[in-house]
Amino acid sequence: MLRERRAFPRLWYKMRKYDDGPTGATRRVVLKGMTSLAGASLAGAMPGWASAANPVQSDFMAVSKALVGQHKMTAAYGDALVAAFAKNDPKFGAKVSALLKLIGSEPVDADTLKAKLAGADKDVAALPQAILTGWYLGIAGSGKDAICVAYASNFANQTVADVLRPQSYAYGAYGSWSAKPV
Repeated sequence: MLRERRAFPRLWYKMRKYDDGPTGATRRVVLKGMTSLAGASLAGAMPGWASAANPVQSDFMAVSKALVGQHKMTAAYGDALVAAFAKNDPKFGAKVSALLKLIGSEPVDADTLKAKLAGADKDVAALPQAILTGWYLGIAGSGKDAICVAYASNFANQTVADVLRPQSYAYGAYGSWSAKPV
C-alpha cells in the first residue's frame, strides 16, 4: 500500500476518499450492509409469495377478486389492507371467511351481491363496501380509525391515470411526482 501511495498519490487520495466516507465506513462494510439489506428485502417479500399459507389472506384475496373483478391485485397491497383491517377489527378474519362462504370466489355483480347479502349478518353485509373502499380509495376503516394504505397505487387513481391529471403543479400520471427528477 505504501508503494502505491507514493507511485499514484492522486489515485490513492481518490480511492481513500471513496473507501472511507464521512462515517469512516470502508467499502467492504458498505457492501456487507447493502447485501444485508437486499437479503432482508427478499425475506420481507416472502410472506407475499407465501400468502396461501395464511388463510385470512387467501380468503381476503378470493373475496376481493370476486368483488373487484378485472383489476390486477398485488399481494403486497392485499397484505397491507388485511393488516389494516385486522388492526381495526379483531374478528376480521372470521368475517371474511363468512363472506367468502356466502358469495363464493367467482366474480359477482351488484344485484347478485345484494341478493346474497340480504339475509346475512349486519357486520358481514357491510364488509364488501369496506373491502372495495380499501382497494379503490386505499383507506381501511372509517372515521378516526381510518388507515391510509395507498394513495397513488389505489384503483381509483390507476383507473383514470391515463386521462386525468392531479390538480397541482405536477404534470403526468398519479404518483409521477414521487420519483426524483432526472
